[in-house]
Amino acid sequence: MNKQKYLRKLRKALKGVPEREKDNLVEYYSELIDDSLERGKSPREVFSELETPEEIAYNFRRENDFSDYGRRSARRDSAYGAPPPPYGDPVYNVPPVYGPAYSQVPPPPPPPQYRPSRRERFREKRRGHSALFWILLSPFLFVFGVLAFALGLTLTVVGLALLVALIAVIAAFTVGGLYAIVMSFHMFTVNASIALTQVGAGLALIALGNVLCLLVGPACRGYGAFLGWIFRGFRRSYRVKPVRYRSYAGKIATVATGLAVLVIGGVMGVVGFSRLGYDYKNLAVFDDYTEHTQVYDAKDTDKISVACGSMSLSVVPAAGDEFKLVWFESEREPKRVACEDGVLSVFDAEDYNQGGAAYFKNVWERGIAYSSLAHLYNRATLEVPAVFKGEIEVSIQNGYVSLSGIEGGAAKLVTSNSKIEVSDCEFTQLTAETKNGAMMFSHLAVQSAAIENTNGYVELSGIACEGVLWAKTSNGMIKAVSATAQAIELATSNGAIEVQNVQSAHIALQTSNGAIYGNIKGKKSEYTVKVSTSFGSCNLTPQEGGEKFLSAHTSNGAININFSED
Repeated sequence: MNKQKYLRKLRKALKGVPEREKDNLVEYYSELIDDSLERGKSPREVFSELETPEEIAYNFRRENDFSDYGRRSARRDSAYGAPPPPYGDPVYNVPPVYGPAYSQVPPPPPPPQYRPSRRERFREKRRGHSALFWILLSPFLFVFGVLAFALGLTLTVVGLALLVALIAVIAAFTVGGLYAIVMSFHMFTVNASIALTQVGAGLALIALGNVLCLLVGPACRGYGAFLGWIFRGFRRSYRVKPVRYRSYAGKIATVATGLAVLVIGGVMGVVGFSRLGYDYKNLAVFDDYTEHTQVYDAKDTDKISVACGSMSLSVVPAAGDEFKLVWFESEREPKRVACEDGVLSVFDAEDYNQGGAAYFKNVWERGIAYSSLAHLYNRATLEVPAVFKGEIEVSIQNGYVSLSGIEGGAAKLVTSNSKIEVSDCEFTQLTAETKNGAMMFSHLAVQSAAIENTNGYVELSGIACEGVLWAKTSNGMIKAVSATAQAIELATSNGAIEVQNVQSAHIALQTSNGAIYGNIKGKKSEYTVKVSTSFGSCNLTPQEGGEKFLSAHTSNGAININFSED
């Protein structure tokens, strides 16, 4: 330490002392250091004999009564373990108790001894060790520092994410409630029961958001205190906090108002929903839909293709020997059905439900639940005769595909933003593709299958495949139960892979940020095993020499695969 640094720290430690007194004290110690250096002492000897700037400032405040000292010194004394001042101490401005036994104010207790700070104690310990000790200890200190930094950064990000999520939930409740109430104005002239239900739901959402607002203040203060603790290096703060007198009347009124509005909204919603017969299908206004049927000849047909717009399609067996297409339509929502070049097409005749303007118009005139319930009538059914063994091709936009009890040749199913479900079917080849939806296949017999999904879940149950069973997805899980194939290849990302009672000569499982687990029929000795993982446990060991092949690769996940005959 040099003279300038010492005096700078001394001036900083004398914060709150009048400038004149501060300048005199700094000048005194400046001359004292100069005199010691002139007498031939080294800087190390000079500063080792002097008190630390904190000790000087502390003793100076104790010996001189400044108006800004009061609470600070009392708080620091209590932090250093000193006994509390007696009743009537002028530090706390407590008047003495009058009476025979208390004719005079008792003398103040002796000042406590100065207790150095944690940093000063650490410096004292550091002086007691050699440079070699700190060189050997430096790798551990570096690792500890990196881990502490990573932990602090993680907790900071998580805390901020939780705080932002709380604010987002409150905003969503408030906006959703206002949206439900505003969109109910016109519904009172159409269907008062639906309007009453929507207003009740809106009031309940606003009330919940109002009550949750009370958590924002404590959450922000707690997060700020946590950040202060992190940036201080996980040390306690001895900063004196001003005493604040808080009134809880406003919070109690907010909670009471929120609960009252919640009860009112709940009662309104229940009354409105009861008038609708407690049937969710009545939460929107629908036109009078009529069922339409069109029959097509199945003779000399080896391929059936169906293209739909924003509709859902169910393919089921037919009772006769003809194709039958069944759909619903109304006067306001007509459909355009055609059969050209062997392709059955079912589309909306008008763009009545396309675009944002049309969406808000439907919500204003039919209810906020209309878009969620429109799929009840926005669907079609294709009945396939048993004599048809040709190819089935389905292409849909924003609608689900369902096949049940069909036996035919190849099947190609393509959709988006919805699910694909196939059960109790038999095909020579199956190709299925979707996005943002689940895919479920059960009790399926096929020669080969190629299944691809994006941002969705894939389930394979009771699959009997003569060739390759291939399934791939992202941001979703793949589950295979009682599947048998010549080769099984399952791949995903950001999801787990589960296999239960699968049997194949070639099994390849690959994922990232997910676990691989389950059991396989057979013995482990029959397989050539190749496994790899990172940041996860693995119960398999690589081995060679097996007639069958098993590979399992993942990252940031565990591998736990057992064999049924081991």
